Amino acid sequence: MRHRLSRTTARVLRSRGVEIRTQTSIGQLTSRGLRLTDGEFVPTRTIVWSFGVRPDPLVTDLGLAAEQGRIRVDEYLAVPGVPNVYACGDVAAVPDPARRGKIAPMSGRHALCQGGLAGANVAASLGYGSRRPYRHRIQDSVADLIRTPGQPLRAA
Repeated sequence: MRHRLSRTTARVLRSRGVEIRTQTSIGQLTSRGLRLTDGEFVPTRTIVWSFGVRPDPLVTDLGLAAEQGRIRVDEYLAVPGVPNVYACGDVAAVPDPARRGKIAPMSGRHALCQGGLAGANVAASLGYGSRRPYRHRIQDSVADLIRTPGQPLRAA
């Protein structure tokens, strides 16, 4: 199943013009682009970084309260006891309002919602708008790649 899903994902991405590389990673980022570990330089002004389904080990070195290897946050994505610090996405243990006592899954859809909310809540902490708690109506899926071109990603 896993191999079939990865082959399907690769086929869909390639049909959309995405070049897929394996056995290499980013070795260096500059203001003009990135250098791959195989030595090739790729000029770009946009870098999208997506990482896996486990929290970054750096989280444990921060000295912040953690849960399942993720930074503990409140419903506003604020780190309790640490003023003006917010966390979201894979590094944050965000309370899941749909599952009392659980934390939200690590997924791109949750991260998108949380990222927008974290930005809005930071602005609110500076006097622009009001803080809002994290709420969602997301039913997670493994991949959402079969969309018509031009259809926006919806994660609310």
